[in-house]
Amino acid sequence: MTRAIGALLIVNDRPDVAAAIEADGVHLGQDDVPISVARAIMGPERWVGVSTHDLDEVAGAVDAGADYLGVGPIFETSSKVGALPARGLALLEAVRRTTDRPLVAIGGITPETAMLVRAAGADAVAMIGSLTRATDPRATVRSLVSRLAAA
Repeated sequence: MTRAIGALLIVNDRPDVAAAIEADGVHLGQDDVPISVARAIMGPERWVGVSTHDLDEVAGAVDAGADYLGVGPIFETSSKVGALPARGLALLEAVRRTTDRPLVAIGGITPETAMLVRAAGADAVAMIGSLTRATDPRATVRSLVSRLAAA
């Protein structure tokens, strides 16, 4: 279904599942299998991304061959129990200076802060709470995508 609309399908945490369903990639947390294991399962043509929370994790992920980096949490978030404290836009700016890998910012991002996050260096934004709490998620996403595309 995602291919039919030109979207990528990235499976969270499970490269075995991602490979089995021929997903476009897998996203790993710091406690998931190593990037090298995911790469062996996924192959060289599929995406392997990893969540990072500081510059040391960024360096490790880049050295290990991550195709993209999740960076966050940028702001305080209520979507994840036990989330780390907010890292702020300064971390995102610092990460952008260290790598040309695509960056996906996550953590407390709203339609109102998405442009700030993009200006700080994110190539993409991930939103959970703002969308799940929206009275009209479809309209919220359409408006946000339109504003981001115009920027």
